[in-house]
Formats: sequence, C-alpha cells, structure tokens
Amino acid sequence: MTAWHKNGGSVFYGSELFIAPQERLAVFITATSTRYGSGRLAELILLRALAERGRIAAMPALLPDVPRPERTATDADGAAIAGCYARYDRVMRMEVQSDRTLTLLLDAEGDWHPYAAGLKLRADGTWARDAAPHTSFRAITADGRRYLVVRLVSGYGHCEEEVLYGQAMAPQAALSAAWQARLGQTWLAVNEHPFAIDPTLSVGLHEVAELRGYVITDAGQIVDPAGDDGRARMCLKIPIIAGTDLNDVVVEPRAGDEWLRIGSVLYRPQATLRALMAGNHTVTIGPEGFGAWFRLPASGTVSIASSTAWKVLDAGLVLRASGENVGSTPLPGEGDAAYLLVYGAPGAAVSVTLA
Repeated sequence: MTAWHKNGGSVFYGSELFIAPQERLAVFITATSTRYGSGRLAELILLRALAERGRIAAMPALLPDVPRPERTATDADGAAIAGCYARYDRVMRMEVQSDRTLTLLLDAEGDWHPYAAGLKLRADGTWARDAAPHTSFRAITADGRRYLVVRLVSGYGHCEEEVLYGQAMAPQAALSAAWQARLGQTWLAVNEHPFAIDPTLSVGLHEVAELRGYVITDAGQIVDPAGDDGRARMCLKIPIIAGTDLNDVVVEPRAGDEWLRIGSVLYRPQATLRALMAGNHTVTIGPEGFGAWFRLPASGTVSIASSTAWKVLDAGLVLRASGENVGSTPLPGEGDAAYLLVYGAPGAAVSVTLA
C-alpha cells in the first residue's frame, strides 16, 4: 500500500501528515509538544481506518524485541564499516574491537565518547546490539561516497525503516596556522533575537586527530577550510535529514578582532570582552543593535535598567537568569567569572550596577 509521509517539529510542536492516495485517505495531526508520539498516533489512526474498510485484514503485529541471528564477523566485515562519519549535527567513529564487535563513538568537543557498544554482525549483514535489536547499522557506497545507514523502528512499531545516518570522511592536509590558532577559542552570539527560545549563544571550534584538516563546531558540524583562511565550507553531501541545516563558517574581521558568522548568526570573540567591576556603569548599544557582552565577577549582584532584555550566564556560559528592561539577580558565585548579555535599540544607554 502506498502512502506519502511528511513530519515536522520544533521546540513548540510536533506534526505528522500521511496520505494514502489510492485509498483517498489522509491523516494530519499536530500538537504543542514533540513528546506525545505523533508518528505512532498518526500511523495508528490510518492503519485502523484501513482495517475498518477491509483493505488490510487486521492491525499489523508489533515487531518482536528479539535479536537477529548472528554471523561470524571477519576482519573484512569490520573494515568495511569502520571509520569516521559525519552528519549535520555530529561526528562519529565506528571502531572495531578485539572481539570483532563494533563500538559507535561520538565526538564531544574533541573527545570520543561511546554511544553504542557491543554491535554484533547479524545474518542480514547489519550490526546491532542484543539489547536494541531494531537499531542496526550497515555501510553502503552510493554516488562515489560511503555512507553509514541506520535501520530503526518508528511510528506504530510494526516495521523498520532505513535512513542515511552519516557520510564517511577521511583526513586531509593539515590545518593552516590561521585555523590552528582558532581551535579551542569561544565566540559569543550578538544578533540572536532578544526573546528567542533556546538560542545558541556560544560556539567553539575544534579538531579530532582522525579527521586532520577539518574544523568541527561545538554544535557538531564539520566544515572544510582547505585553501581558505577566511572561510571553512560545508562539505557534506547526504540526502534527507542528515544533510540539513549546513553552513559555512566565515571569519569577519572587525576592529582588529576575528568574528565568526555561521548561517545568519554572528559571533564575537569571548577573549576580548570588556570587564565590568563593582560600581555603576552606563553601556551603549552599538549602531547595529547587537547584543553587548561583558565579563563580570563570579560573585555579587548585578542590576540592569533601560535594556530591552538581559541574560546572565555562568563561567561555562550556561544561562542562569534573564529578564526584560529592569532587573536584578545574584551572580552564580562559582567559577572564575560570570557573563552579562544586554540588548537594546541602537544607541540606547543601559545602566549596569555591580555590587
């Protein structure tokens, strides 16, 4: 039976659309949540309608939670899938263990952390854990590139689907001195909307030894700076969701500093922030209306007046307090500093008092 499917979601909602054209049936659901099981609910409605019409004999059975039979893995089997892969939001490594099982590791700002260990070769050529038999991996070659494919259960739970999960990546020539110097630094967003929900307020760049020559943002996106000290380019070619939301990382010189632009977000270097000490301060919002960042003492109290909005973050750049216009909050009291981000109209004078 043919069905067309499209889903979508955000911080606020989750939606599903199914159309069975020959049956002249459609299901669309949306709700202000992403955790209510929208895919399962939509498929349940459509399958029950098909069963009531007699187009299917009965509701399909759910897949049993039973591992597939194993097959003895060879060195060649492991080599065929081992290596580094990347997608729009993460860099991964599939590693062969001494017992010829696989471990999938994820990059976390330059360190590898196990994500799925004990993947065994199955009779159908996929690799899966006994504890999660319906999440399995295999490698394919298509259009001259190698991809990691994941097979999983979604929706109602009666069938599996496969999607491209990552693109194989190989090391290249070493980073230039300019890009090497940027690794490990932090940049802070200046043009996110003052009332954005869950904005990305900071970004860093790092490298992993296994993928020499590439730069990885802390958000997990890999970019290629080869031959250009001012731009690292998106470099993945993965159809469907694993290749979404790709951006270049562009260096923008401003007043002697190196700012970064990633997509539509502009970031300034954390290292050159102005420090505010105890006392009264008037800070002026620049002509472009960018949010103004300041380094504060770790302890004390900060009071803000005449701003559009403000945010206080701890030494790890975790949001601790926020407000509009006028407000006051204790500083985190831990780490070596706190940070203040204030928004206002271009040219606005914002009052900041530290006690």
